[in-house]
Amino acid sequence: MPLLRTLTYMTIPMWLVIYIIEFHYYRTMNSVFDNQDELTGFLGLFVSFCSICGFMLQVLFTGRMLQRFGVGATLLIYPFSLTIGTVSLIFFSLFPPTAHHGLMNVTILVALSRFCDIAIYFSIFDSASQLLYNSLPDEKRGQGRAFIAGIVMPLSTAVAGGLLLWTNNSSEPMHNIAFIGLNLAFLLVVVALNVNSDYLKALLFNLNSRDMDLRSQAMSEFGKLEDTETRFVLLQSVSSPDADSALFALDMLKNTAEGHEELVEDLCEAIGTVQPRVKIGILQTVEERGERAQIPVAQSLLSSEDPTIRAAAIRAIGRIGDNIHVDALAQYLDDDDADVRVETVIAALRHKASTGKKDREIQTLNALAKSKNLDDTRRAAHIISEIRRDDFTTMLLSMAPPKDDARQEIVIRAMSRIPDSRVVTYLTSFLDHPVLWSLASESLIAIGGEAFADLLRELKADTNSPAIRAALIRCLGKIGKPDAIPIVSTYLANYPTRVMNAAIETLASLKQTLLEIGQSDEDAVNQYFPESVRALVADAGAAIANRIEKDHACLAYIEGLGNPTATALLVDAIKHSNNARESLALDALGVLNDPRFVQTVRMNFASTDRRTKAEALEMVEGLGPEGRALAGTLSLKHFPDPAAAAEDHPEIFRELISQSRDPWLCVTAMYAVGQLGLAGFESEINKLQKHEVPMIRYNAALALKKLGFALGKEISEERLDAMALDMERILFLRGVVLFSELEGRDLEWINEIAKEIKLKAGDVIYKEGDAAESFFVILKGKVRIVKGSDKTLDLLEEKESFGEDAIIDGSPRTVRMEAHSTATILEISSNEFLRLIHARPRMAFSLNRILLTRIRSLENRVLETA
Repeated sequence: MPLLRTLTYMTIPMWLVIYIIEFHYYRTMNSVFDNQDELTGFLGLFVSFCSICGFMLQVLFTGRMLQRFGVGATLLIYPFSLTIGTVSLIFFSLFPPTAHHGLMNVTILVALSRFCDIAIYFSIFDSASQLLYNSLPDEKRGQGRAFIAGIVMPLSTAVAGGLLLWTNNSSEPMHNIAFIGLNLAFLLVVVALNVNSDYLKALLFNLNSRDMDLRSQAMSEFGKLEDTETRFVLLQSVSSPDADSALFALDMLKNTAEGHEELVEDLCEAIGTVQPRVKIGILQTVEERGERAQIPVAQSLLSSEDPTIRAAAIRAIGRIGDNIHVDALAQYLDDDDADVRVETVIAALRHKASTGKKDREIQTLNALAKSKNLDDTRRAAHIISEIRRDDFTTMLLSMAPPKDDARQEIVIRAMSRIPDSRVVTYLTSFLDHPVLWSLASESLIAIGGEAFADLLRELKADTNSPAIRAALIRCLGKIGKPDAIPIVSTYLANYPTRVMNAAIETLASLKQTLLEIGQSDEDAVNQYFPESVRALVADAGAAIANRIEKDHACLAYIEGLGNPTATALLVDAIKHSNNARESLALDALGVLNDPRFVQTVRMNFASTDRRTKAEALEMVEGLGPEGRALAGTLSLKHFPDPAAAAEDHPEIFRELISQSRDPWLCVTAMYAVGQLGLAGFESEINKLQKHEVPMIRYNAALALKKLGFALGKEISEERLDAMALDMERILFLRGVVLFSELEGRDLEWINEIAKEIKLKAGDVIYKEGDAAESFFVILKGKVRIVKGSDKTLDLLEEKESFGEDAIIDGSPRTVRMEAHSTATILEISSNEFLRLIHARPRMAFSLNRILLTRIRSLENRVLETA
């Protein structure tokens, strides 16, 4: 590394100078003091004096200098100090040898040279040099210190000894030796002037380190530097052979050099010496900040053999060029690389107000849009999202046929940049899609305020389902415009539960936004939350609290039945609903009070510590009459009385089966009734055999069959057996750690997309180096993790998952997985898995827990065998 090289070059002249000064010092003191006792006393006194001065320098100045000037600049003090010392030797040498004896004022010059060495070396220099090493990566730090202390310093000492022996034997006059020392001191200063620059480069490398402590320390040091100094080093580092460090330097330049108009020019001058990836980064900077004066730089890269560089150059020219520059790019419509052709189309369409069917760029775009290749669809969508012209919106809408989730996903992503009422209508239609609803919401939110009026129009449309209305209301909350409060508050009463719940969440979110942008709580309440709105929120909160109490009674009764296997899915469903209701009740309380205070309450309730939960209840109790009522309800949930007898209330099942707000609750209630063999609910279940939701319809028939009723011919025995197997599978998936945060309806979806595979002992599931296309869950048997030829790292058993890690970063498999015994596993494709994570973000937390647990397990195994 440059810093180690500079430290090596510094060490050689430094130790030569040190020994020349020391040689002069002891030789002069021997000539001054005839009495050896006096000489010994002076030397001891002088060393003590230097030590005290060094101590004072260390205590009073070193820390302040490091803080004020930085490590690199502080280190320079010692080379200059040695230079002053050698200059004093030159002055000393001007006096004749006969004058040395007895002239203490002359002898002081030699003592000064020695003081400049000892006092500064053991205080300022030692501290600064030690800190220099901290900027090096861990693997280089020890090696660097060992090399300099164990090789360079001994060699320098040997060279110094040889030089002094030669000068002494050749009877060189003292002024010649002093002059050699002065030249070496100047050389030391010249070399040391590079220390600061190399130190900054080392810091820059650490800013890109994976070690968080090292990165934090480097960032702290880097932040102390002057802007011009930082910029100089960053510009140098852009040409680093390490592309990652160079890109990091480029990013820092773009973030810290806002006021430097010459930044783009400096980067363009360096573009010929940088790595290909850095060239692309510089071209992106030209695209964002450049002017037409930089177009020749981009044009010079159009002949690059790297298609990504050609594409970046075309993109830059399309942004900052005019029609003449863009017309010259027409030849690249025939480029071998598809991305280059795409950027050429974008550049051309940006500069054409109108286009005809015969224009080549239009023909290229049409061909991509009509292609059956997914990559071509993605390219066409990218072009349209970049151009953002109304005349291409129709083309984008036609690119995703019904039931083609993959193409619909591409189109939905592209629409996030197109503020068009047709786009809003299209995205709204996906807000109740089981997979794509999350992406559609994100695109609507990304369009932001430009979609506000269209969102309100869609919200008021009678044709939209409650699920879509609820999603639209949540989008309004994410966009964060307080103008939505009066409209959203109208959905707090006389609407389906999910719509009312979304309204409460959104009002809480909008109030939080108001407080974050500087509104006082009183202003926010008076202006945006009048008494009429507060009354609606209070009523809704009371209704939710009442529902929480009913949930508690349901759970007490169901768990008292004593068959956890039959009721597990139902209990989970009620608990998930109950937790959601608690969150909503706190949201309502936040609208009526300070949501930031309520957020603290929410965090305390999430704690596993009973005292913290008790403190949360006390905090809720202090929030007015609504808070006192809610505290009484939540105390039943968080501090249940185990001695309280469960109320015999079979009507609970009738209510759960008949309710329409949550299909999954209905399904799990019927499944529990069938498994428990509870009579008296036949009428309610029979009505659901013709329900529009297949899951409800089939489970109604399954429950009736379990209860011993004859069924019609509408549903076959095979279909009922399959439904029974599905419910058992969902019950199984409930116990898989990866899916522990999911609700039953999500487990139902996983069950639908999972493929069952049966294995014999020794069957290989995947090998090292295979592409990560799926992940797996073990239904039965055991699977072993194998590394190398036949080294078993671990055994996985029933309900454990594997293969998720490689899917996350797309890297090849790093181990071999094979069946340890006869086994049955579930396979879920990577595309479906990533969609699942996107649609259910809380699954990412479970995934992180699993991966961390697995890493710790492997680390412990390695330590045990070490």
